[in-house]
This record gives sequence, structure tokens and C-alpha cells, in this order.
Amino acid sequence: MSVIARNLMMAAGQSNQPATLVFVSTGSSLISVDVSDLSAPTKVSEVSADLNAGRLVYSKKRNHVFVTTKSDNEIISIDVSNPASMAVSQTLSIPGEAGALALDNDGDILYWLRMDNGYLYSYDVSNPSNITQIDILTSVGLTSAVSGAISLDLANKRALVSSGKIVTNGFHQLSLVDISDPANMTELDDSTRSTDELNGNYSKVALDVKNKTVYWSSERYTTSNSYSGDTIGAGSSAGDNGASLGLSYFRKRDSEFFDGEISSSNILMTFDDYRLAGFSIINGSPDELRCYDVSDPSSPVLLGSLSDAAFSYVGNAIANVRGPAGTYAYK
Repeated sequence: MSVIARNLMMAAGQSNQPATLVFVSTGSSLISVDVSDLSAPTKVSEVSADLNAGRLVYSKKRNHVFVTTKSDNEIISIDVSNPASMAVSQTLSIPGEAGALALDNDGDILYWLRMDNGYLYSYDVSNPSNITQIDILTSVGLTSAVSGAISLDLANKRALVSSGKIVTNGFHQLSLVDISDPANMTELDDSTRSTDELNGNYSKVALDVKNKTVYWSSERYTTSNSYSGDTIGAGSSAGDNGASLGLSYFRKRDSEFFDGEISSSNILMTFDDYRLAGFSIINGSPDELRCYDVSDPSSPVLLGSLSDAAFSYVGNAIANVRGPAGTYAYK
């Protein structure tokens, strides 16, 4: 775990209310968990779907969760308006495996990054039962994007996109994309970072929108770059041990950011920034969802947990107030 001092502000879209639910993608289902009481999380319901523990985003506007299915090359939209009786709205075939998701909740636009070639796609999800493709950006410049990451600066209509696996020339890459018109996405600039990592399969991007700084992480390294409307500035090291699966800025803690790592096998996947809480999924004995107080990120405190055999296949989790660790999906 690392806590790195920075003069940062919370990205636009911090929650003004606590999370009440966390949704967890497992190998064969989506599980809703009541986290109103962090000391006693409770399973609400489970809907069967071949999710293969894919990544997911939550649309407060549409009361839906959108999940990728990894190698099945699908996006599944699930109606969670009644968490006790969730239902699949659509299973949509997509042209490749999605390595990252991000959602412009106001604009009803879902962005996803294709793993085998790094193409960036935009989809209209205003009707979760009839999702339609809008655009493909093939010039984003990533040779591959295994477990890549997308973070949105909605105020300036920009997306920051990171590759999560070493590209063929031995670099990780960050791209700045104009998303002012989701039907005509344009790559504006990129920045590369040399690496000696053999498997840079973990990647996140977090934004300090106020100060126009992007933090992008891999399994071992964290780098910071300034960015303007059209360009990415020179990068500098922001940590040697990477940010594993999570980066987040916390409300009322503008002097620090937290990499989300409790231990090497226990990574916070989503946050409740109103209560300064984080949630992880543990694969072991037992298999469980854990709730942490991270008001002091240097010393997270376990508050409560929920055991469930479905958590044996480590999936992903999303709270019902904001995006996953390291992304900001709402204005």
C-alpha cells in the first residue's frame, strides 16, 4: 500500500450521498449487496448472467449496470432499479474483448477499450435494451490494451486512455482523446513510458481535473503528466510500486491520493467517497466482500464483510454512487 502526498482536489463528480449498494460481477452472476451499514453488508439478490467476472459501470440515470464479459465479447445491461429483483435488459455482441469501461452518465455514452488492438469505441446506452454503436477510434495508437483504463474529464470533454500491457516497442502509453463529439472521437496527443515489466496487466487512470494532471498506473509504476486541451505534458514518476488496481482521490483529503492497495491480494475496487469507504473482493478462505474505512489511507480499517461462495471467482465491484477506482463517470 502506498499513500503519496499531492496537492490534489477531488475530480468533478464526487458523491453527495453515501453508497447504499455495491454490485459485484462474478463468474456467472451479478450480485447486489446492501452496504448501508458498513459493519454488516448484506446480500440483496443475484441474477444469473454469464459475466465471467467482467468489468462494470453503474448508470444512476438509467438504473442499470453495464458489464463486459471478458472473452465472451459481450456487453450485458442489467436493470437494477429494483435491487431485489434485477433483470437482464440486453446481451450485446461486441467485436472484441473489452479491457476497460467508462460512462458519461449525463450523455448516456459508454466508452470501452478493445483489448487486442486498443481501439476505443463509443456506444449510445440511453436505451439499455437497445444499445447502439456510435464510433470507433482506430488511431488511438495502442498496440494492445490488456486491462487498460479510461478516465473521463467531462467538463473539458476529454478521455485519458492507458494501455495496461507492454506494447510491442516496450512502452506503456497514455492517449488524450477529444470526446466532445462521441460520433467523431479524435486522438489529440500521446505519451509513452519505457518499462521493464514483463506483465503490466494492471492499469488505472485518475484525474486531477482542477489542476489538469493525470496519474496513470501499471502493476509497478505510477506516472503523472500535466494535460491541456490538446496536449499531454512531460511525465514524471509518482511512485515506484504502481497503483495496482486502484487510484482515487478522496473528498476532504486534498493532500493525498491513495493507490487502493490494502495488500498485494486485497485491492479496493470501488469507493464511497462520501463516507471515505472502500470495497474489495477477496478470493480465499473465506471468499468475501470487505468494507473498509479509508479516512486515513495510511491505515485502512476493516469494518465488515460478507462471505459468499460466488466470490471465489474474483470479479469486479461498483458502488451505486460513482465510478470504479480511478475513474470519474459523472459531472
